[in-house]
Amino acid sequence: MILENLRVVNFRNYNDKLVKPDNQLEMIVGPNGIGKTNILEAVHLVCEGSSFRLRRDLELVKSGQDWARIEASFDLDGKKEKRVLKLSLTNGEKIVKKLEIDGVSRVSSKHLLPVVVFEPDQMRMITEGPDLRRGYLDERISFLDYEYRKNIADYKRVIAQRNKLLKLIKRGEAKIEDLFIWHVKISELAAPIVEARKKYINELNNKLQKDYRKISKKKDTVSVYYLPSFNRDSSAKISSELFNKLEADVEVDIQAGFTRRGPHRDDWDIVLNGQSASTGASRGEIRTLILSLKLYEFEHLRSGFGITPLVLLDDVMSELDADRRKELLDFFSEAQVMMSGVE
Repeated sequence: MILENLRVVNFRNYNDKLVKPDNQLEMIVGPNGIGKTNILEAVHLVCEGSSFRLRRDLELVKSGQDWARIEASFDLDGKKEKRVLKLSLTNGEKIVKKLEIDGVSRVSSKHLLPVVVFEPDQMRMITEGPDLRRGYLDERISFLDYEYRKNIADYKRVIAQRNKLLKLIKRGEAKIEDLFIWHVKISELAAPIVEARKKYINELNNKLQKDYRKISKKKDTVSVYYLPSFNRDSSAKISSELFNKLEADVEVDIQAGFTRRGPHRDDWDIVLNGQSASTGASRGEIRTLILSLKLYEFEHLRSGFGITPLVLLDDVMSELDADRRKELLDFFSEAQVMMSGVE
């Protein structure tokens, strides 16, 4: 997969900019604040429909404008494709995105292109709370599994409904019996979500240690574990076990005002040399773990899509010594790499 050219109009700090990347390595360098990361972000948006930097889409459109446009031409292993992502500001408070592929309107979530992004802020995923780790896991699985993406969206809506009902019950405005139907729906949706996550974690576990040792040049042991939010009996079905847990925890959940068990509260952990990386790994070890995750992403996406992903490296080289920089580029030697950095 090769990005042949990229044009952004009214995007972030750019009025109108055209980039024609090198087929192997495109360096985007300059002092801080000139918009280097904005170019990588535009590539990610036109491929995946979302930013890797934020959740506030309003900031994507240049200040003072009410629309932006990202145009990109790709060579997908011999097949040419032109993408146009139009961003329209509605009532000054919402961005509407419309994707066109070769002149035909498409749903971006169903027409993704594989991109691997590495930027230093991703190291927070290991050291901070489970929200970032769950988000990462859901994003990676959803990218190749549309049914999973739909299940996650439905599950979040059902959890929101149950949480609302818990508050009504606490105020005496609803009955405990009203929770039953939500317990059924939550349990049914939870099972395929947990199974898909465990499958991804198991596959990652089979490869992560090898990639970590390849980068670190050390014989460290690395394992990955899925951590459910309720006790798992391997002989029981996930749906029935979660249903029973929700029923048993009703009074506690009413007092808390939210649903305390389920996939939305699960976590996963990387264990390095017998200790959780979240508390025991050094910054250098965490950086190497993230790079290892990226190597797995790269292979996972290439296998799933049948084409080589585009690799975006945002200000990564400042985090690496000379040997690690060379090794990183060697790992992605089969891909087109776009990399930002300070001169």
